[in-house]
Amino acid sequence: MIDNRKKSKLNLFFVIGISIALYYSEAINFITGINGTQFIDDILYLIITTWTFWLLFTNRKWNRNLTKNITISLFIFFTGIISHLISGYISYSRLAVGVLYFTKPFVFVVWGTLISQRIHDEDKEAIFRTIIYLSFLTVVISLVDFAAPNLLSTYFPAVYLDGAKRISALWGHPGKAAYFLSIGIICFAICFLYKRKFSYISLTLISLYLTYYTYMKKTFLALAIEFHYLTFVLIRNRTKKLFIFLGISFLFFVFLFETKLGARFFSEYKFILVDIYEDRSRILMFLSTINLLKSDPIYFLLGVGFGNWLGYAASIYYSPIHYNFFLDLYHGLNQIDGSYLGDNYFAHVIGESGLFGSILIVFFFSSNLLNLLRKTSRYNPVQILGTCLFLNGCVHTIGFSLPEITSMSYFSFALPMILVLRSNQNTT
Repeated sequence: MIDNRKKSKLNLFFVIGISIALYYSEAINFITGINGTQFIDDILYLIITTWTFWLLFTNRKWNRNLTKNITISLFIFFTGIISHLISGYISYSRLAVGVLYFTKPFVFVVWGTLISQRIHDEDKEAIFRTIIYLSFLTVVISLVDFAAPNLLSTYFPAVYLDGAKRISALWGHPGKAAYFLSIGIICFAICFLYKRKFSYISLTLISLYLTYYTYMKKTFLALAIEFHYLTFVLIRNRTKKLFIFLGISFLFFVFLFETKLGARFFSEYKFILVDIYEDRSRILMFLSTINLLKSDPIYFLLGVGFGNWLGYAASIYYSPIHYNFFLDLYHGLNQIDGSYLGDNYFAHVIGESGLFGSILIVFFFSSNLLNLLRKTSRYNPVQILGTCLFLNGCVHTIGFSLPEITSMSYFSFALPMILVLRSNQNTT
């Protein structure tokens, strides 16, 4: 029992260390400017991948959910490799980078499942507290970025929308800042609901206010869904639950229609492309993916393989298949400027894995979400946070390829497994 306790503490130490390192990986790169620090997240991902193989090799306690996740992941892995090799656009460098990015959420889910068995449930509260501390620091730094943006502009890129400064804090990108602020909002809200301390509701409201100035649409959609979930789990009275549901929905739609976020939303999702330089890349990528699937039965069934269609790998090794569909003519989707290539995860995975792979991916995420929902106890705030993190990641994926960004994918798919799934080594 002593050995198990020590192992639990050691695993907890490594998980918290990795969490902090990934949380601040971009900040370390921006502040130090040291060559190679931009790869901290990918190095940690490779360490976690190696760790996953070791855990699988030494694992003695298998269950149906773990077996299912490994089986689906292997099918997706081999589908992406085989389809790349038969696509007619073979590049082993592009394939290797494509595998590195595409497999992140699947590795994180399996690793999180295995690690959850090796950390005592009472120790997992330390992870919750760590996230609260990180979130509080994020609020402080975001307030500085909001009130005195010039103080951070020395180290971090400044991003503007129609002349208005967007909060990007430690990440140099408003999308990442909004994502990590949203984690804090849910943490503070859960703490308030369980502890009833006014300081937590104050932090929740301040975080919401700061998140607005990132101007990220998907973040508010994610928060609306998470608050609906919290209401469903924590409010027993059906009448109260209905009124709270309606209130959250009403506020969300008013917010969407009456603010700058609403204007951005409706501008982006028009289905008419008038100018090749208009910022409607997500719709364009959807339409191009449909044309890709229609062009070849093999592409329709299996896709064009890892690294060959959109995604972050394509911004490193541009795939020649994009020329066949004239994507190189569009701003942000060409070889010179590939800044929008990671802005549509669904188009990316459908194009690379086809109908067969896409069905497996949808089943993978939906089955794990349902499993987390079933395992979560309304009396356990740590588990509730874990399920909210998974929901948060899934909804944010609507906007961009979050599962392929190491830090965000880790907090969305690895930590939920660790926080929700029960340990096999609990002390009594």
